[in-house]
Order: sequence, then structure tokens, then C-alpha cells
Amino acid sequence: MDKLKPCSECGEKIIKDKSKPWRKHYCKVACEHFEFECFCNVNRILDKDDKVRFTVDIQVKCRKCEKPFVFIGLPMGLLHDSPTMGAFGYEARLPIKAA
Repeated sequence: MDKLKPCSECGEKIIKDKSKPWRKHYCKVACEHFEFECFCNVNRILDKDDKVRFTVDIQVKCRKCEKPFVFIGLPMGLLHDSPTMGAFGYEARLPIKAA
């Protein structure tokens, strides 16, 4: 492995690993966030009246720098009948139903 200079934007030490040429340093400070990855999980919930409900958990991150995005304007918590978000805002929890 060859050591390189620290990144001028974030100060992270950049190490070039010849055995893994696909691994590159993407500065999280300088990234403009043009490509995204979205992860979702659909949950099937049985409520107290044995009624089936569905929710979807959604997470979004930048594909290039892998920085997670935070959801804005949702209350924190876990409800089956109204939108909420996780404690740190990285996950939106939304109720859904079949059309």
C-alpha cells in the first residue's frame, strides 16, 4: 500500500491499496450527492384487533460518499397509522395499504 497526502477537504488520510483498485476515497465534504441508494423494508403488522396493517421503513444514502440522509418534519416513534421517523432521523416509517 502506498501512502498519499491527506484530503484537502476533509483531512482524511488517503491510502491507495493496489490489491483493491476499485476502492477510492470520496470526500464527504466535497461530494455533491448526485447518485443515491434507497433501502426499504415492508413490515406486516398484526394489531390488537387482529387486523393486518403494513408499514415501510425507508433509508436513503449517497451512493458515492455513503453519507446517510436525514428525514425532516416527521415525529420520532413507531406508529402503524401515521408517518414517523427513527431516533436519529435516518429512517422514515410510513404506513401503507394495498390499492
